[in-house]
Amino acid sequence: MKYKLIGIYVLILFILLFSKNKTTYAIHTVFILKENILFLEEWIKYHIHIGFDNFYLYDNTGSKYQDIHNGDIIEMNKTNKYGINYDKYIDDEQIEKKFKDILNKYKNNIIYIKWQPKNENGEIEYGYGKSINHYIKKYKKDNEWTAFIDMDEFIYMKNRESIKDFINEKKNYNKIIMNMKNFDDRFLHVNKSIFDIDNSIKHQDIFIGWGNKNICRNSDLVHPNSDSMHNIKVNNEKQYNSKNIDEIRFNHYNVNKKKLEWMKGYFKNNFEIEKDNSMKKFKNIVN
Repeated sequence: MKYKLIGIYVLILFILLFSKNKTTYAIHTVFILKENILFLEEWIKYHIHIGFDNFYLYDNTGSKYQDIHNGDIIEMNKTNKYGINYDKYIDDEQIEKKFKDILNKYKNNIIYIKWQPKNENGEIEYGYGKSINHYIKKYKKDNEWTAFIDMDEFIYMKNRESIKDFINEKKNYNKIIMNMKNFDDRFLHVNKSIFDIDNSIKHQDIFIGWGNKNICRNSDLVHPNSDSMHNIKVNNEKQYNSKNIDEIRFNHYNVNKKKLEWMKGYFKNNFEIEKDNSMKKFKNIVN
């Protein structure tokens, strides 16, 4: 009995030490549940596959969208910023059941936060900067690195499948800048896997630096002074900015007719559409 107890104590000590020293990688996101529920599980499963451990889901349902000056017409909790009426795809009862199932299935990976900060008029606001403050205060020490992306964005590396390997090679930096490649809006292919969406805007250099997203070392995170999601603040910034979108990028599934027309006006440019099947290789792994 004595030796059995010693063995148990040794096992517990080993587990505690291992847990303490395990390097974890997280994703922080602020989202509207109704807008993303149909695609949420694929997003989680894919990012688990490439090496992320924890997902901090800041549910901003009920918020009043900010004016981002791109001609969007937005109805709170009904039409998203790309003009998609998601009410017609799923009702509230279905949403609640589906989300409960996902939370239960990925309970070891998901940290759910009901995110409803109020403005001076008592309206629920987006409060992205405030969500970073909250994350730093409560969860900063729980992970080594954090990616700050949205749920219609998928991190992609052409020659690697592990974000941990990529970050380990860049350990002398504390901030990784990701450029984007734009694909069809998810709602144009609502019955398809995200990995079957292959209509993409052919990359041009004018996109470099537009709408960047960041992966940051947690120990260097500092409180933001704005609501920008494109420039997360870190102490003594040492950034790695890969302008090679095949090395690391995020695929942004947000282009529909209205968005494309706005982009043409904004960039004063016409864009060539190409087929990009780079994500298809993950379909059988993730689904």
